Amino acid sequence: MLEIFVKRGDAGSPLFGREIVEVATRRLGREEAVDFFEKGFSQLQTNIKREQIESAVDTFDGVIGWLTYFGHEYAVTGWSDVRRILGEAILVAKEEINSFLSSRRSERYT
Repeated sequence: MLEIFVKRGDAGSPLFGREIVEVATRRLGREEAVDFFEKGFSQLQTNIKREQIESAVDTFDGVIGWLTYFGHEYAVTGWSDVRRILGEAILVAKEEINSFLSSRRSERYT
């Protein structure tokens, strides 16, 4: 999907001629994810119950981007309901997929 988006080597691509750096990520283990939240919320001086952290870790399964999304929504918007934030995350993912698919010329992608 990245190769299709970037169109490496295509002079018509908006990113043509720019350096491409790939950043590999991985899922965090349970304890790493808990630690990730504890450190992040501590830096923000935001209180959160351990049960909420564990619920978010279970829900977002160690995926760093979604853990970060949860942390942002919790700290910035004040949302504390993991299911509500999961619903919003699902909408974001759907929008990204639909946007990608709408740029494809073939209906087979959809």
